[in-house]
Amino acid sequence: MGKPKTFKTGSCATAPAPWFADFDAGIATARNVNPNIQYGSKDWLCYRDADRAALMKGAAFTQFDKDLSEVKKIPEIKTIVIDSATFLYDIAMNKALAMNGRPGQAIPTLQDWMLQMRLCREIFQVLTAIPDKHVIVTAHVEINKDETTGKQLIMPLVSGKDSMKAPAYFDCYFASEMIHDPKTKLFKPMIRTAPTRSMDLGCRYQGLEELEEPNFTALFEKMRGLEAAVKEKNRVQSASN
Repeated sequence: MGKPKTFKTGSCATAPAPWFADFDAGIATARNVNPNIQYGSKDWLCYRDADRAALMKGAAFTQFDKDLSEVKKIPEIKTIVIDSATFLYDIAMNKALAMNGRPGQAIPTLQDWMLQMRLCREIFQVLTAIPDKHVIVTAHVEINKDETTGKQLIMPLVSGKDSMKAPAYFDCYFASEMIHDPKTKLFKPMIRTAPTRSMDLGCRYQGLEELEEPNFTALFEKMRGLEAAVKEKNRVQSASN
């Protein structure tokens, strides 16, 4: 997750053999980093309901779901990128309204919101069940206030309690930031992996730097090494017992 213009989309293009599901109409950023990325499908380069007819049917979400079912079978694709969850939730609402017989309604009901969130969580469940692909999901951010502590938290900009629940589907929860480099006196994009006072970040793999370079191929390789080290440590401990 991250604020606008923090290289979220560009960093995802550094992942191995990525396919982008582009909901933000920002694929140009990714192509500037990696001209060989794949994205969308023949008729849907960006998953947005471009006219009233499409919106009334929730056509963008339907097409994305169909394309995802095909992409996950393609062995040459090594990484699936959802860019971003924030706008995925928007088109999921169009689909939810259509499914509930209320297409194009300006004010969703509680049932519409519940269905929208369920549709997106089902996507996350499908993504994290794919055994042979990396998955990266970006999100814009919002500031929420913890009702118990009063602390302000920076969280993914998605609907309802999914801002807390959705990250739990994934192994890692990072933030894209622009960090001032004292040597060059310029700001450079970095990936923050450790929690801060305002962000509950983290990763299942212990040993990452607090700030990592925005290169997902290198980052995935590093995490594989950390996982292998833990397995070897456990093996040695089991053998000694």
